[in-house]
Amino acid sequence: MEPNHFIYNSRKLLDKKLLGYTKAVSMDFLERDISKNNLTSTQLFELAEKMNKKLIDMIYINIPDMDLIDVSQSYSEDDIATMIINNPDILRTPIVYLEDEIFIADDIMDINKIEELAH
Repeated sequence: MEPNHFIYNSRKLLDKKLLGYTKAVSMDFLERDISKNNLTSTQLFELAEKMNKKLIDMIYINIPDMDLIDVSQSYSEDDIATMIINNPDILRTPIVYLEDEIFIADDIMDINKIEELAH
């Protein structure tokens, strides 16, 4: 996956708000809505590597009404990639993937970081 992507989930309100903000500050990127066009396992591993994270660190563990992840169990990275592919809502989004920086912007305060990158 090439840089300059805004990876988001249109089923999440915060993602839609941050997408609107990034458009307002004229950031140039490709949008990828994982609720309609999910990432592949290769792309997930690539993003995790670029962020120096394990896939387990890129998912929401405590999701109401989802018994998907039993925290008492141990999962391989391949297991977690499969879970994300089958249930994209568990992936922490949006992911801002720029030429020299990549981060999960899952807090409204990340607007400040996005604004800094836009200028």
